[in-house]
Amino acid sequence: MFGRFMGIIPTKARGGSAQMNTVKELGQMLIAQEEGAVLVEYVLLIVLIAIVALVGIKTFGGEVANKMANNNNSVANAIQ
Repeated sequence: MFGRFMGIIPTKARGGSAQMNTVKELGQMLIAQEEGAVLVEYVLLIVLIAIVALVGIKTFGGEVANKMANNNNSVANAIQ
């Protein structure tokens, strides 16, 4: 699964003596390479979609729940 991203991390950092010490260094490496830049763009896109979804749920969640409850009651009354 992660084999595709192993090219982003230098060979020395994967098992040699030079180890990356911070997430900041990994982030800088990802941004410096094209694959890393694409990965960062996808992460930002996912975060944006999640924020929009949460705002939508927060804004319309109560209204949708009320409408679903009304529909549930209508169906229950129609069955009786």
